Amino acid sequence: MFLLTFILNLIQTSKRPHSIIIKPNKFEVDSNKGLVQVEINIVDEDGIPVLLTDNEITCTIKGSGKLLGLEAGNDRDMSNYNNNIQRVYWGKMIAYIQATEEKGNIEIEFYMICEFIFIAQTADDN
Repeated sequence: MFLLTFILNLIQTSKRPHSIIIKPNKFEVDSNKGLVQVEINIVDEDGIPVLLTDNEITCTIKGSGKLLGLEAGNDRDMSNYNNNIQRVYWGKMIAYIQATEEKGNIEIEFYMICEFIFIAQTADDN
C-alpha cells in the first residue's frame, strides 16, 4: 500500500502595507517580571502578508509593563533594540514585553505610518 502526500505551496502577491496583525504568545502574565512575546506581521488590505516591506513600527506601553525590546532579525540593523521604534524585516517583528511587579493591566499599542503617493492632475482649460 502506498500513501501519497501532496504539499501545496501557494504564493500570493500582496498590495501595499495596510494593517498590523499582532499575536501574543499569551494573554495573562505573571506579575513577577513575567514575559510576553508579541509577533507582529504587516498585511495588506486583503490580509495577505506584505513581505517586501520595512515599515517603521512604534510601540507604546501603558500600565504595569515595560518594553524590553523590538527584534526584527535583520543582522544589518545596528539600531538599539530597546528603542520603541524599529523597522520590520520581511514584514515581521517580535516585541518583548515584561510585566512589572505592580499588578494590573498592560496596554500595548503598535502603529505604523503607511506612505502613499497621490498625484493630482489639473484639467486643461482648452
